[in-house]
Amino acid sequence: MIGKRMPRKKNGGITIETIVLSGYYGFDNGGDEAILYSIITELRRLKPGLKIIVLSNNPVKTEFTYGVQAANRWHLPSVVSVIREASLFISGGGSLLQDVTGTKSIIYYLGVVGIAQAMGVPTFFYSQGIGPINGLMGKKLIPLVANRVDRITVRDSKSARLLESLGVTKPEVVITADPVLGIDPGEVNLSRGEKLVGSLGAGARGRIGLTLRDWPGMEELLPSLAKWCNDCAAQGWQIVILPLHLPGDKVLGERLLNIMAQERNFSQEKCVILEGGYLTEEYLGIIGSLDFLISMRLHGLIMAAVMGVPMAGISYDPKVDAFLSQVNQPVTSTVDENLEIGRMLVMLTMALEDRNKLKHNLAEKVPELRLRAREAARLALDCIKKA
Repeated sequence: MIGKRMPRKKNGGITIETIVLSGYYGFDNGGDEAILYSIITELRRLKPGLKIIVLSNNPVKTEFTYGVQAANRWHLPSVVSVIREASLFISGGGSLLQDVTGTKSIIYYLGVVGIAQAMGVPTFFYSQGIGPINGLMGKKLIPLVANRVDRITVRDSKSARLLESLGVTKPEVVITADPVLGIDPGEVNLSRGEKLVGSLGAGARGRIGLTLRDWPGMEELLPSLAKWCNDCAAQGWQIVILPLHLPGDKVLGERLLNIMAQERNFSQEKCVILEGGYLTEEYLGIIGSLDFLISMRLHGLIMAAVMGVPMAGISYDPKVDAFLSQVNQPVTSTVDENLEIGRMLVMLTMALEDRNKLKHNLAEKVPELRLRAREAARLALDCIKKA
């Protein structure tokens, strides 16, 4: 028996509303930390007096970084304890419900939602990206839990269609946008990013950023990508390698840099590899200092969109293609067994040359997505009012 939910605590006669957030938090993944930053920022903007508790892999760091309370996501008694005092349990955002990396993700994230439901705590899916779902377990568990969620929001229409195909019939699924798109670029301190990147150098044309992730096919891609980067550097571009998820992205970036160094035209002063592990505001400042971004990481692309930086995606997952389609930016290729490296490099060059047009596309598409991203927080808080 899990136990009933505790009554809401009061402070001087005022009810303290508590929200528990569940997601891939505390794992040094810049994208998921940007999601957490965005959700907390928007909830506090709408309701400053909220008490927020995050289920985290690193509770101490999460508390220090965001000024919230945090609980160890792996310690069941702690998870049950914080959910018991919650006014609302939020699951998301990000790609929590997928089985590409195995079934453990689905079991965990639906499991904690199920605990909240068993305690009578309202539950909310916050702008989630659903899928891919290939296994029978996910196909059975998702409708079992999701059909009892109080409100569901997803970040794209493909996720909504997948939930429908799995038999999720209630509540109504609302399409919003990724939470990070709700960030106001005017509130980002660009100088922090500039300091981390360093000076551009006299005569440089600008900065090209790279956010990569290890994936089958990268061994074949890296030598050609290294040559392309060296050619750009020879034309006056500064190459900035930006790890978003430590330690893997940093290791991959160093491999790329080592291959570049073997080329005759390599210029060390025109290539920067950053440490990673930054705060969301710092990542946004770094990306905002770029003139163009090439990214495999979805939230590298999303942060570029927030900052109005034109981009090209190297896809490894349908979620990358879906987002780039939303903001009218190019997918150069997919890293898989059918990878056409030559075609990909040609498309990268074309995208770099068309960056002014791509920047214009962002200016047209992102404002609407920003409004949709912020709508999720309002819908979440409405669940507390109805509880």
